[in-house]
Amino acid sequence: MKKYGLEILLIIAFIVASGLGVYNTRIFELEPVTNVYGDIVQLFGRGIYAYESLFQGPIFVGTDFVILHVVIPLFIIFLIKADLTKQSHVLIKLGFLTVFIYYSINLAFGLMMNRLFLVYIIAFSTSFFLLIQTVRIINFEQLTMQISMGKMPKFLVGFLIIAGLSVSVWFFEIFELFHSRRPSEIIGMKTTEPTFILDLALIGPLCFIAAYNVRRDKAIGYVIGFMMLSLLAAIGLIVIAQTATQYYFGVTISIQEFTVYVGIFILLSSIAFNYLRVLMKGVLR
Repeated sequence: MKKYGLEILLIIAFIVASGLGVYNTRIFELEPVTNVYGDIVQLFGRGIYAYESLFQGPIFVGTDFVILHVVIPLFIIFLIKADLTKQSHVLIKLGFLTVFIYYSINLAFGLMMNRLFLVYIIAFSTSFFLLIQTVRIINFEQLTMQISMGKMPKFLVGFLIIAGLSVSVWFFEIFELFHSRRPSEIIGMKTTEPTFILDLALIGPLCFIAAYNVRRDKAIGYVIGFMMLSLLAAIGLIVIAQTATQYYFGVTISIQEFTVYVGIFILLSSIAFNYLRVLMKGVLR
């Protein structure tokens, strides 16, 4: 019988966090406030994310919607059917956990503290330790044999490099610090942006490392590459939901902003999803 103690705890934590994020619709009558940079910030004033800015709050609601209605159900179905003696299933689990740990870090470090803070800690902790646990059961010898017998998808190395470079879009926001000696006004109530840190310090370099090792047919390259492709595939759905939610709550973005921060990631996400499909049918079957 399969034992999924930590996985069940992870699922419960994310259902609580994302469920309340989406469906807690209590409205707070909050006055605009001044942030540490002297900006007047209109607060979201809704549910768990009431004290986030009007720009940032809907982003979290949109992400929660995808996690709750897409990622978690797919993860539950996967756990029911999974056979972790198959390396392909181990990698799929790693892909899910990459998405979970990425978002849990953003929740734990990127929000104004709220009453779900302990839930965010549990979500982050279970994601982290399950990731370590899953990496330990990878059979690199078997995976190397499968890779040697298969054929690397065309342009995969190039795509991983492009994916790594895609996070450089955040430099547009970071360069604002050098120009005006303060962050962009979209920073809202935050003092820093965890997404910038994760993407520039980890996601980008990991994509380059994956590309380097995939080019040399090393198993570690395919493991890291699968994790990055899984995250990128999920981000496409997430940015669509984020943009739709912002529109619903009256936040508008320019065509330029949509192209740079949404359109590019939707395109990369669709390509990443196709590569995952090709890998599962080919090298990692």
